[in-house]
Parts: sequence; C-alpha cells; structure tokens
Amino acid sequence: MEPKLIIIGFVLVIIIVASSSWVLIKSVMPTTIPYFSCQLDTDCPTSEKCQANKCISVGCIGIGGTIPGAISPQYREHMSVQCCPGLIQIDWPSNYDTDCNLRQLAGAPAGTCTNCGDGNCTGMETKCNCPFDCR
Repeated sequence: MEPKLIIIGFVLVIIIVASSSWVLIKSVMPTTIPYFSCQLDTDCPTSEKCQANKCISVGCIGIGGTIPGAISPQYREHMSVQCCPGLIQIDWPSNYDTDCNLRQLAGAPAGTCTNCGDGNCTGMETKCNCPFDCR
C-alpha cells in the first residue's frame, strides 16, 4: 500500500489505504505560516501589500517616488506613505503658483521624496519647494 498525503485545512494528514478502510498514521499541525496568501492589497494586514500572491511590507518611498494624496484610507494603509531614511518629502512643483504660493490641487499627490538640502537642485526640486538647493 502506498501512503497518501491529504491536506485538510491547515492539517496535513498522512494515511494508508488498507482495503476499503482508511488508517490514520500521523496528523501534523504547521507551526508557522510564512506569509499571507492574497489576491488584492486589501487581503493583507495593514502596512503590507499583495505582490505575486504574497503579502509583503510596503517599505518606504525612494528618491523621486510619489507620496499618495487623496486616496481612500482602505487603500492608503497598504501603500508606502513615508520617504526612506535620509530623504524628505517636498510638494509637487505644480502645487505652487509663479510667486511660490502653495495651492493644493484636488486629488494631487501629497508630494515626492528627494534629497532636498544636499546643495544640488535636481529632479522635482524648485525654488518654491526646495529653496535650500534651488535659488
């Protein structure tokens, strides 16, 4: 008789078929579940997102990355919302008028992550959102 493996829920059952009856040999409960299986970000715990059917940490936003703005909290809690260490958040250049007055646009992203303050005016940095580097 050849042993058969059957998974019932989270219990692995090894059985041997003997004539027409089933004989339970061993029942094993898993000790850990390494990750949540998912289809959507909302299937994952807060601060995690679904990638390749696995829940992973949302991590931080790198240089040039967008900080989400007007997004439902249901989705925002599964997105990176903070810049990585060493970067700071600045407003989008289009959120300023020609006199550098901030005018938040409805639905606009909250900002972008940059090296503002490093002495170089690069990327999305302008005299309005990063006066330290851009004059």
